[in-house]
Amino acid sequence: CCPTKISKRSNEDDGEICGSLLPLIGGIIQKLETTVKAHQDLLNRNNLLDKEVDRLRALNQELEITAVEVFDENKELKRKIAMTTE
Repeated sequence: CCPTKISKRSNEDDGEICGSLLPLIGGIIQKLETTVKAHQDLLNRNNLLDKEVDRLRALNQELEITAVEVFDENKELKRKIAMTTE
């Protein structure tokens, strides 16, 4: 299990030390796997949010164009009304 001697103990002592570390190492690996999965989930959510932001920006641009068109039409209507009331 252990590649080097921890001290001048016998191989049996080293085996016991390594054996007691296995649960700790297993727990660390499990936490790392959980962290990696959570990170992947966050990246996926971030990608979805990026797509939603892009969609909303495009929609906002369309609304801005529509607002300018409505403003221009309103100005034209006011001009026509002013001409008919003279």
